[in-house]
Order: sequence, then structure tokens, then C-alpha cells
Amino acid sequence: MNTTTAAKDYVAVGDMTLERVCQVKTPTLLIYGEHSAFLETYEYLRKNLSDCEATIMPGGEHFGPLEDPEFLLQRIRSFLPEKEVV
Repeated sequence: MNTTTAAKDYVAVGDMTLERVCQVKTPTLLIYGEHSAFLETYEYLRKNLSDCEATIMPGGEHFGPLEDPEFLLQRIRSFLPEKEVV
């Protein structure tokens, strides 16, 4: 953390506010854990992102890559367009 801007970026308020979420047009994959403390945020984003594929990870909290990496991998693969491997 000492060699990144993560802490500074966390407290800085950027241009993305709740009022501007509805302007996002990029396809978005939204994955929250079933027991996340942030499910209100999940519901807000699910309702306000125009092109959102929302998923609840069963039994999960906030650390999906550690809690159920296979579930996440499956959701990400199904969300991303298939690319031909050369």
C-alpha cells in the first residue's frame, strides 16, 4: 500500500457520483456476495446501471476471489465475449 496511490484514491471523490451512475453505458458485470455489507449499493447499481448483469455469489461476503474463485471465473467467462485464441 505504501508504494501505490490506493489509499489516496480511496478517499478522493472522483467524477463518478450516485447521480452519474445512470450515465454509464458500458456493459457492467456486478457481483456481490450474498452476505456482503454493501447489498444496498448492489441494489442501487443493479437498478441504475443501464447495461448491467447482476449476480449474487451464494454464501459470499466481500472477497469473492478468495471465497469462491471458480464461481467468479465462471461468471466472468460468461460475461466476456468469446475471443478466438490464436
